[in-house]
Amino acid sequence: MGNKDFILYRTDTGNGKLAPDLGNVNFALRQAHAKFESAAGLTQQAAVQSGSLAINFGTKQFNTALALTSAATGNVSLQASGFLRDDGIFNQRITNQSLAGAAALDGKSAGYFFEKAAAGGTLSGITLWAR
Repeated sequence: MGNKDFILYRTDTGNGKLAPDLGNVNFALRQAHAKFESAAGLTQQAAVQSGSLAINFGTKQFNTALALTSAATGNVSLQASGFLRDDGIFNQRITNQSLAGAAALDGKSAGYFFEKAAAGGTLSGITLWAR
């Protein structure tokens, strides 16, 4: 899956479905990249200061939060929750933000990209999470 800036890949394990009995996992943020793009198209670096991602594989639900910052926006928070498909893909779209990602089929890692409206522009980026 991808958008205009980022593409997420994962290893194909053959059956395309999450492994059974993965439980409830609180992932740790391993890598992140973010930027801010103004309505005029000017881009500046942004930062992901911290984050959380919890996936309950039993109930197929996710919950995530990011603390973002840039010179143009100051501190901005992103929060999202929703359902995980059998193939590990998850997403959420609301009025001022969107998020889409996937968990590895073995439940050991996950990643997602995001966009959030802020300060008359858009904060966007990508994250990588591990157990």
